[in-house]
Amino acid sequence: MPHSSANHRLPSVERGARPPLRVGVILAHHFTLSAFAVFIDHLRLAADEGDRSRPLHVQWSIMSSRAESVPASCGVLLEPTSALLSPELLDYVVVIGGILHAGPQIDETTMRYLREVGATAVPLIGICTGSFILCRAGLMKGRRSCVSWYHYQDFLEAFPSYEVIADRLFLADGPRITCAGGAGTAALATHLIEQHLGRAVAQKASQVLLFDRPRSGSDAQPHPPLSETVAEPRVRRALLLMEQNLARPIAVAAVAAELGLSARQLERLCRQHVGIGPASLYRQLRMRYANWLIENTDRSVTDIANEAGFADCAHFSRQFKDTYGLSPSTRRLQPHRRIDGRAARAPCAAAHGAEPRAPHRRRSGRGRARTLGAATRAALPAACRHRSGFALSAAAHALRELVDREHRPLRHGHRQRSGLRRLRALLTTIQGYIWPVALDAPPAAAPPHRRRRRACAGVRIGERAHGRLHAMFALIV
Repeated sequence: MPHSSANHRLPSVERGARPPLRVGVILAHHFTLSAFAVFIDHLRLAADEGDRSRPLHVQWSIMSSRAESVPASCGVLLEPTSALLSPELLDYVVVIGGILHAGPQIDETTMRYLREVGATAVPLIGICTGSFILCRAGLMKGRRSCVSWYHYQDFLEAFPSYEVIADRLFLADGPRITCAGGAGTAALATHLIEQHLGRAVAQKASQVLLFDRPRSGSDAQPHPPLSETVAEPRVRRALLLMEQNLARPIAVAAVAAELGLSARQLERLCRQHVGIGPASLYRQLRMRYANWLIENTDRSVTDIANEAGFADCAHFSRQFKDTYGLSPSTRRLQPHRRIDGRAARAPCAAAHGAEPRAPHRRRSGRGRARTLGAATRAALPAACRHRSGFALSAAAHALRELVDREHRPLRHGHRQRSGLRRLRALLTTIQGYIWPVALDAPPAAAPPHRRRRRACAGVRIGERAHGRLHAMFALIV
């Protein structure tokens, strides 16, 4: 198929120079303006020094089969800068989608062009609902697509035989890259710039646009509202109220009153349509939000507990372990893994028919101290083998896990103490009973302990914990 040059050309560069990255962009009718702007602004900032915006290192072209303005979903009109260019002139062809139910997204000429590009080695990228366009063109057969959780059901209905995921920002499957859109567009643009121009240039573009940290394609999408999966309107409203008040939970009776229902009526509706009562559902929403924060932020467990509406960090840690089978710190050491046979980011296990975990039974302070989990046991030998390059964050997480597992409250009142106070007590134990010698002495030099010692009020330490604490604290200090 011949390609016309038209009057629109790619931005000019110095004569004879060939930029390392050349991108052609196709806009669907009613495309998403934010996805387009974020993607192009990253390319613009990577193309030149500072903010001069000359296309020296990156070239981009807004391509169209017709010299007509393309409307965005917000009503803004955008003029294309080029006709459909021959694939050998480009490193990527990007399709930016938009509203699904506003008529045809692209014309048949553009569809044939995409199929021609698909027959070459040039990668095709679908952003937002651009993945729908690639599927309609028959270019995603045998490949997985990544879409936003908001369009997940739309995709399943439109392409039931295609494989799709909605748990990450973007996905590369051979010469096809699909992106969920939104903030994921920034992650995709950063990835492409890093591949062709280096990490420093990619970080510069992100920092100028005030993105706090580079994100990878495997980073999780923000969790979808659970209310989207419930058909009963009153239960949906109840879920929305709960989701809007995660940090400061409101009483179930107040939620029911807001809906014009009694607490008993709300209980009956929730059990009928979700499978559990409103109090349990509210708690699962808070735990789900906390799990997302643990996976996707570097905030402390105490801050996350407060953000999820738990006043006491110890209570939050117990609830988290009852729900997911791991403590918060261990969960953070194992990102994006499946816990107890189910996805850690599942919206609500009880709502989808999963059997709840049996509640964790706490032993008394006189019982045998719990041993460390496999993840923590494995962390120490690796750290000892690589002392010079050992990351502080991993050691700190291991110590935090040990605090969770080895701490023993002696009476009920001590269970309400904050995590910070317990950690301070544990460090007092370490300094007073484990290190009568230099801190940098090898773990084997620690004196043997044949019985537990009461180091300070409210804390009991198992004898096996002394050697492990010695090794971890030596690494951290």
